[in-house]
Parts: sequence; structure tokens; C-alpha cells
Amino acid sequence: MRLRAALSVAAGSVLVVAVAVVTTAVRSEAKESTRTPTAVSLAQVASGVGVAAGRTVTVPALAAGSGAPSPAAPNSAELEAAASSSAALESASASRAAASSAAARSDASSSSAAVASSSRAVASGAAASSAAASSAAASAASRAAASSAAASAASSSAAASSAAASRASERRASASALAHPAPDTSNEVQEAVDQAADEGITQSVVVMNRQTGSVTTSIDADRDVPSMSLVKLFLAADVIDQAGGIENVAPDTLSQLRQMIVASDDSIAQEFYDDDGRAAIITRMAARYDLDETSPSPEPRYWGDVQISAHDQASFLYQLLSDSRTSSWFTEAMEGSLDTGADGFDQNFGVNAIPGTGSKQGWGCCLGGVMAIHTMGFTANQIIVVLSTAANDVSYTKLATARELTDDPGAQALVAGLTRTVRAALPPS
Repeated sequence: MRLRAALSVAAGSVLVVAVAVVTTAVRSEAKESTRTPTAVSLAQVASGVGVAAGRTVTVPALAAGSGAPSPAAPNSAELEAAASSSAALESASASRAAASSAAARSDASSSSAAVASSSRAVASGAAASSAAASSAAASAASRAAASSAAASAASSSAAASSAAASRASERRASASALAHPAPDTSNEVQEAVDQAADEGITQSVVVMNRQTGSVTTSIDADRDVPSMSLVKLFLAADVIDQAGGIENVAPDTLSQLRQMIVASDDSIAQEFYDDDGRAAIITRMAARYDLDETSPSPEPRYWGDVQISAHDQASFLYQLLSDSRTSSWFTEAMEGSLDTGADGFDQNFGVNAIPGTGSKQGWGCCLGGVMAIHTMGFTANQIIVVLSTAANDVSYTKLATARELTDDPGAQALVAGLTRTVRAALPPS
């Protein structure tokens, strides 16, 4: 029994050792201060040497008569009996040895199975760790893909921004190409105005040096005419002035003001006109920019009938573009003028038809009893305003929409005359 106990202890120690070794190999974190128990072979177990709790122990060997006194010399009968007894003892000893060996093999087999089970557990843990690592790798790959998509979107956004910047650069380059000493084109402009008059169109024109503010051409510049959509520059300037500067205007409001200018949006203009005081807006702007020939609409509901002159409009635009607080914003907005207005009217005429310019257009019928189509804007070194009116050949009820106005021969003549006069004032370089 003592031998079986010792063998069981030894086998258990083998299991502990094997698990410790496997765990140590997997984690690779053994510390030098930790000593791994010495493995014990089955031969050591058979010789009575084992390991328990990290200490070497000796299992007492079975020895017949160990520590017994020596007997007297036996006679033959006693020898025979002794031989028989010895044989029986040897047989019993052999049986016990065989049983012990079988038990040892069984315990060793159990230990081996336990070690194998432990190894499978470790392997399972490693597999789980591998699966977790694979999951982490997949998650990382997913994040990388998302990051790549974001980078792609950012790249597309950057490309769009670059394209917009490129277009702006082209416009500036075109404007720069026109930034040469302006030739005196007064005669050519007068000829264009005379030709328009022959067609029943009255034009008022001012051409101004943008750097000095000096007027180089002035034809019927003090005549009062309905502003049409040119008044939208007044509306935008008033909002900015009342706020105390562009930096104090909400981004959404600035976006609306810009849309009102680039697309000549009437609904936005009506909202600002009604909310900010109608006639009071015009009174403030006339006083702020010293515009003696500018006055509120005779009928306050209609912002298109605000009275303006070519002289005042040129002076107003010159001041906007010369003031560092407003120049950049109005320059960008007017350079962004679209070819088609919010109501569908073709804006590609007059100053807007000249490359490298910023512009604001106006059109409509029949406020003040006339059809009115205007253009004003700038190049790198000039400001030009051309206001044109003509009697309408048909009832205003047939000219109420942009489509009807576009198709009207009288409106077409006004548009053609404007563009001709602008080209006379701004010849190609």
C-alpha cells in the first residue's frame, strides 16, 4: 500500500510537471526565480524515489527480515521448509510486484491521459487565442477599410475643392489679363449707345477707373431708372452693415445673401426687403454711400422699382470694392454670377458675358411703365454700369415670367444692346 501511495504521488507529480512545462512553453514567461520541479521517471519511482511538493522523497524499500536478528543454523527439514517457505514468499513477492507494476502502469497511463488532456486544453486555449487574434485582425482590417473609404472620400472632397480653386484661379488669371491701362473707349461706347437709341432703347453708361475712382466715360449717367435686381446689392450691403461687419453675420445668412446675388433669387430678396424695413433700407444705403440719385420705390411693396442712376451705382460698387471689410466678399459673390438666374432667365449677357469679370444683372417689366434690363460689374481695373430701358410692345401681363421675357423681341434687343455696349467699353486685350 505504501508503494502504491508513493507511485500515485510520483504520477501526480509527473502531471504537475508536464502541465507546468506546457504552460511555460505557451506563455514563455518563466521567471528565473521559479524552479520547475524535477521530472521523475518510472525507474526512479520503482527504486523508491519520488517528488512531492517540490521535495525529493525516498519510498522505503520492502526487505525481508530487515532489522531482524540472525537465526541459528537450520537442519535439513528446516532447510526444506525454509526453501518451501522462501519459494512461497518469492511467489507472493512476484505477485505483489506484478500488481504494483500494473498499478504503476495504470497510474502512469492516467497521468499521460491527464497530460494529454492538459495539452489539449492548452491547445484549445491557443486556438481560442488564435481565433481572437483572427477576429481582432478582421476588425482591424474592417477599420482599415473604413479608414481607406474615409480617405477616399476626403480625397474626392479635396479634388472637388481643388477643382473649385482651379476655376477661381482661372477667373483671377482672366481678370489679371485685363489689368492693363484701360484705353479710352468713350467714342466706341457712344457709338454703341447711339445704335441702341436707333432701336428705341435708352442707355445710361458709366465707366470708371477702379484704382482711382475717376470716371472715364459718362453718358446720361444721372437718369433715374427702376433698379430691378441691381437692388439686391443694396440688400446684401445693408445686412452686413447693420451687423457691424461680415464677421458678425451668421453663415446661413451669408449663404442666402450670396445666393441672392449669384442666382438673382427673388424670393430671398423679398424676405430681406420685407424684414429689414423696405424703404428704410434704401434710405440707409443712400446715406451710408452718399448716393444722391437713389431713392425708395414709389410703391414700397416693389423693391424692383427702387430708383437708381448709373452714376450712383458706379460710385456704390467702387466703394464696396475699395473697402477691405467688404471687398473680398462682394468680389467673390459677383464673380460667381451664374449663367442662368433662379427664375430661369439667361444671365449670360452684358458684363457677365465677358471672361474674367464679376457682375450683377437686372431684368423685368413693367415697373415705371418700361421694360428694364441692366448690367453692372468690374474687371481688374475698371467698373462699368449700363442701364437700359425701352417701351414694352406688349402688355405686361404677357411679360410676367422669365420665359415670356426671354422670348420677347423687345427684351432680346435690350440684351443684345447691353452686350454690345459693354464690349465697346471693354475691348479684348
